[in-house]
Order: sequence, then structure tokens, then C-alpha cells
Amino acid sequence: MSHLPKKTTRRTKFWMIQRRSNRSSLVKVSKKSEKKRIKKQQKKEKAKNQVKQPVQDDLSQEERARLKEEHRKRKEQWLEDLKTSPRIVIDLDFQELMRPNEVSSLVQQVMYSYGCIRRAEKPLRLVLTSVKDEVKTKLEKIKGFDSWLRFESDIDKVVEQEDGFHYPHDKIVYLSADGDETLEDLKKDEIYIIGGIVDRNRYKFLTLEKAKRLGFRCAKLPLELVKFHGSRVLTVNNVIELLVRFNTSADWKQVIQESVPVRKIDSSLCVCRKQDNSNAAECDAK
Repeated sequence: MSHLPKKTTRRTKFWMIQRRSNRSSLVKVSKKSEKKRIKKQQKKEKAKNQVKQPVQDDLSQEERARLKEEHRKRKEQWLEDLKTSPRIVIDLDFQELMRPNEVSSLVQQVMYSYGCIRRAEKPLRLVLTSVKDEVKTKLEKIKGFDSWLRFESDIDKVVEQEDGFHYPHDKIVYLSADGDETLEDLKKDEIYIIGGIVDRNRYKFLTLEKAKRLGFRCAKLPLELVKFHGSRVLTVNNVIELLVRFNTSADWKQVIQESVPVRKIDSSLCVCRKQDNSNAAECDAK
């Protein structure tokens, strides 16, 4: 067996080192891009949550008092509506199946979900279950998390202790793309569960199997009302936004068209939304 010349061996080693260096650079760029994306999403969500208020210096004392009273009444009404609103549970009992970056993504989705409900005209009552380990550590970094309704117990224990009332299993609906029934309405005396998992569709029938194991009903959202491109898998905050909008409008087709990311929906369809203080309309893909 002939040996390669030293010159060739050195060149081979050089290119091997170069490849390793390139791979390392790609990984660094990928991580940097992911951080930028998350930061951009956080800024967007923060801007969304900021409600524009009139400049206080330009208002008279009477106007300030009136605005303060209006705000107080809106808050009181919102809290009153919350008492009788449908309950939405995010089941966070799947973190052992997720990679670290997927856990981080899930926490972001939960944060967006909470913000969406806080901004809702008609609120839904959001409850988090199985809040523990890494998910809990990351959630605790969110400002105001201490005031969120949450439990360390799994979902089956929570539905038994919620308000000291035992919910019949036919009043508990686990939302899943594999559900054997289609969700038609949101009822005040029912609990709706969303599986809190980011798995890039690795695990099939995960939420369906859990619902069956616990004896809960399992239903899918009526996504067939709109033509999709590819997968109909939605993020946790996408589902929350759908439910929040439906709780106000009760029109599934319109809600899906307005809530689902544009890239997932047939662009040949379009729903026009009137812009505030303008007769113009903004068209988004349905």
C-alpha cells in the first residue's frame, strides 16, 4: 500500500480544518439569527401591547378624570366578564419531549398568548398546568408572571380542583388536530385544553392519546373552512388568538382567515379589514 506524499497529507489536513471552521461559523450564524428573530418578535409584541394614550399635558383636569373613570369602568367590566368566560388551559406537561430551543420557543408562545388575552375585548380565562422545571424557570423571567393563574400539577388534577368544582369529563375538551369531533362553539361551562408542545411535528397523536387516557373529549378546530398550503399545525399562540377572536365574532371562517399566518393560507383568497379612522381597507391573505 503506497503512502500519500507529505504535501498531499498537509493539504488534506488543511481542508479538513477549513471545513470544521466553516461548520462552526454556520452554527454561530444560525444561533445569532435565532436570537435576532426572538428579539424582533419581542419588540413587535411589546409595541402591540402598548395602548396609545392622549398626551396628559394637553388634557384638562376634567378630561383626565373622565379618561381615568372610563379606564376604571372598562377594567371592572373586563374582570366581571372574566368570571363567566370559557376557561382555556395550556398543558405544559410535554417538556421532556422537547429540545432546549423548543422549550424557549414554547415559553415565547405562552407569553404572546397571555398578551393576546389581556388585549381581548371579551376575555378568556387562561390557566397554565404542569408549570415546573425548565419551563417554570424561563416563565419566571417574564415580568408579571407572578400574577398568572398556574399550577404545578398535571391537567387531570387541576380540573378537579378548579374553583373547588369537579368538571364532568364531557365538559373537558382537549384540542387536537387528530380530534374525532370538530369544535363548533365555546361554552362557558366547558374547559378547553391546548397541548403546550413545540416538536416540529415529530410526535404523532400525542394530545389525542393523552385525551383518551384521561377520558376527555378531543376536538379539532374547523380549519377545513379555509384552504391551507401544507401543514395545518398551529403554534400555541395561533390557537389562542383563534379562540380569542371567535369569542368575540363567532365566525370561524373569518377568524381563521384573520389569525392564521399568511404563509399557511391560500393567497388567492382575501379578507379586507377596515383600518381605524380611514375608509381604506387592508387586505390580508385568507
